[in-house]
Amino acid sequence: MHWEQNWAAKRIHGSTRRQVEAMFQEEKPHLRPLPATGFRYFTEVVRTVWDDTTVSVDRSNYAARPAAIGSLVCVRIYDTTIEIRDRRTQLLLRLSGIHDTLQTRVLQAQGTQQPFLETFALILQDELDRRQSRLIERRYQQSCLEEKLTLVEFDWSFNPKLPRQACFQLHMLKSRRQHHEHHDSRPAYASLSSAR
Repeated sequence: MHWEQNWAAKRIHGSTRRQVEAMFQEEKPHLRPLPATGFRYFTEVVRTVWDDTTVSVDRSNYAARPAAIGSLVCVRIYDTTIEIRDRRTQLLLRLSGIHDTLQTRVLQAQGTQQPFLETFALILQDELDRRQSRLIERRYQQSCLEEKLTLVEFDWSFNPKLPRQACFQLHMLKSRRQHHEHHDSRPAYASLSSAR
């Protein structure tokens, strides 16, 4: 501390030709506290959202709502969790459940000054998406199928009588309904929070 006060703070910076302590005092109001946790290492990959609104990572599917079917998203793979982010804005679309996502969603809300109810809705949606992903994974494992296929990848030639077009239309209607349900609920949360 003695060295810092008597020597370092009074020193003239080589590039700026200004006193270090004076520059620090100018910058101090703009400094933010360090994050509560250290930097977590991750691998980032780009994935396409499948027609069931999921992305595939290491032979597992994860819900990517509200990303559009066929769109590209960034997936950050950590040791025990994943994050799905919008490719342009880098905003989190999906995290893996309440326990794992609470701190991240709170930091995101603070950084963007997001209303409480909208943040709460995102936290609940993370948990619902995690449960949906686990349900899909369990159903796949119980099916004993060798590989996961989307409707696009499915081999329709084995039975030409299957109503291929109707299957696609039915799936699109389901996806649109889920998309509208998700987006219709957001303004309600936003309007409730802005009314307070």
